[in-house]
Amino acid sequence: MDKQSKAKQTKQTKQAKHNLENHTDIVNRLRKNKELDLTTLVLKQREINGKWGTEIFNALTINRTVTYLSISSCKISVEQLYNLFDALKVNKTITTLIISGIYIGSNGGIALASALLINNTLNILKLEINALGTQGIIAILNSLKVNKTIKKLEISRNIKIMYEIDSIAFSNALSDMLLINSSLTILNLNFDNLKNSDLIIISEALKYNNTLKVLDIDTNGFDSTGIIAIANMLKINKTLEMIIQSNYNFTELCYVALIDALKFNYTIMEICDNYQNELNELYKEYMERLNASLLRNKVMRDSQFWSAKKHNIFPQNCHKTIICTLLSAGRFLPALPEEIWRVHIFPHFRFCDFT
Repeated sequence: MDKQSKAKQTKQTKQAKHNLENHTDIVNRLRKNKELDLTTLVLKQREINGKWGTEIFNALTINRTVTYLSISSCKISVEQLYNLFDALKVNKTITTLIISGIYIGSNGGIALASALLINNTLNILKLEINALGTQGIIAILNSLKVNKTIKKLEISRNIKIMYEIDSIAFSNALSDMLLINSSLTILNLNFDNLKNSDLIIISEALKYNNTLKVLDIDTNGFDSTGIIAIANMLKINKTLEMIIQSNYNFTELCYVALIDALKFNYTIMEICDNYQNELNELYKEYMERLNASLLRNKVMRDSQFWSAKKHNIFPQNCHKTIICTLLSAGRFLPALPEEIWRVHIFPHFRFCDFT
């Protein structure tokens, strides 16, 4: 077998998703603990009840190969959900857990929270359409005050009126968690029906959070008041790098508030807004000013990265790209610190051919 074929086979093995038809086969392979290619287990549109459900989750307590577990749109009993959460207390290898389209409810959320207090291997937790209830979702957020390993949390399509969630109680619990948690770097709250009042509470906590880098609040129920609360937060927050909320129409007040905030913020590098505004001449200059500020932050981040590497310069093949981009920002580019220009940019003009 040639190297290319071997590499292709290895890649296919690593990416294989074992959504096997034979229930017994799944359990046996999990118990064997010898198949290094069995790292991903996807259970989709299955009935996980009775003896088989108990066997598979018991097998996960001893399995040492599965790192990715996804359970979506399955018919699963409350008893088996509890078996899954009990397995998480013991399992030492699963780093990603996705539960989508499965009713968990308040009691199930509390059971999951108790597992998160003990588990120290999960890095990614994605919960989507689970009807967690107010008490369930608050319990999960409270557990993250203690849990030190989860870096990405997605609670998507869960804060809906139909799910009887008290959004203010949720926002207060989330705010308390963000003030204490020191490991979460990505938070996804899209399609959660968040209102202005929720954004104000969450933004206040993010002023003092030192770890979160990505906030996804796409497709929610806030307006310009919520965006202005985010902008005020960015004047103080020093770690956020990206905010995603692409289905929102920016107003003039939003642009003014964000541009003003970026006079003080040097870390945020991307703010996704509604692309329809690209066609609106009224906001063209505001967009250019905002994008120029974000560009400044990207340049500063890159320069600091190379300084940390003790190269003290941008990589040779980036000179022309970076300098041309800076020049293209023109009069909209906010001032870069003198050291950035003196140490990282001016010395490299002589390397660039702008013709």
